[in-house]
Amino acid sequence: MKDEKFKPLNEKGFVFIGGDGRPYMCAMWGDNPWLFYWHAENHWVTMKQVTQTEIWRMPKNLTDAEQDVYRKKHEEWESRMTG
Repeated sequence: MKDEKFKPLNEKGFVFIGGDGRPYMCAMWGDNPWLFYWHAENHWVTMKQVTQTEIWRMPKNLTDAEQDVYRKKHEEWESRMTG
């Protein structure tokens, strides 16, 4: 797998499984990098702003396909909330 450590962070961000076994997402929100946690109702919830050093230390342990599962579920939840 290509080293993603220095890939620029954008609004899509990246999803990973934390040391506690829960999914998290790191992504740009507005002009700042944020950490999000996965809510039981299948959507992301903001947790805290993060620093570049914290981002470098976050695991990159899910494939793009595995990350897309969470993105799709969040999009489905979002469309139900706005539609």
